[in-house]
Amino acid sequence: MTIKEQAIVRSNFYTAIENMVKDNMGYETEPFKGGLLVDIGDGNFVKINVAVANPEKFSVETVRQEYAEILAARAERAEKARLKAEERARKERDRAEKAAEKVSE
Repeated sequence: MTIKEQAIVRSNFYTAIENMVKDNMGYETEPFKGGLLVDIGDGNFVKINVAVANPEKFSVETVRQEYAEILAARAERAEKARLKAEERARKERDRAEKAAEKVSE
């Protein structure tokens, strides 16, 4: 893809994004050197940058694999947290049962 074609693609994406943000979300936008700013209120902005990836320098499969690894790590952390919470709840139940037994004695 030529530089000119890339510029056209980026421009089309920026126009589509700008229209969607204004029409569907009601936010104001403004262009800046690095892309598009979206004013989300209270002095906060979202920066949007569109880049056309060169297939000679960008591997979709590598990016997909890296993201799959991130998702797997998140799932593993969530499962560990779930198991830890279950263990804490079990211990709390055991303590409560023991306390109730002592009171009834």
